[in-house]
Amino acid sequence: MAKQTGITGTVTIGDASGVSQTFSADVQTFNINQSRAQIDVTGIDKSFMERLPGLGDYTIELAGVYNGAGTATAVPAFGDSSVDLAGVFNGGNGTATAHYVFSSMGTALRAFTLVVGPQGTAVGTAALASYSVARGADGALTWTATLNCANGWAMSWS
Repeated sequence: MAKQTGITGTVTIGDASGVSQTFSADVQTFNINQSRAQIDVTGIDKSFMERLPGLGDYTIELAGVYNGAGTATAVPAFGDSSVDLAGVFNGGNGTATAHYVFSSMGTALRAFTLVVGPQGTAVGTAALASYSVARGADGALTWTATLNCANGWAMSWS
């Protein structure tokens, strides 16, 4: 893979019911942090640390501008197939919003696909740890969401 910018990307994450939703227009920044625990195995005969690799983990942090279109209050009752959901979200363009995807929190694991620029894609399963909406002193209404590794497997990159 050649060096590249992060210009253009796609964020697709499952909502609380497991349906994949794309809401890239609401996302301004993201951070993907992969880590591995370091197990201290230093004996008393050493003057420097000895470590072995332990369990891996990852966290995904997303942030963006609040978009209330398609919030849960606009969604019809479960099983009501008479409503065209494409018209419910984001003014009728058929895409969900970050608020719709994250506001219900729920306990279901979320499948995700993050397309990073033209040549990088991260895919995995995560648990929604937090969703926050904040108003800044300048009047900006923004949101942040944090998802953590949840199924015992590393995310895959392609």
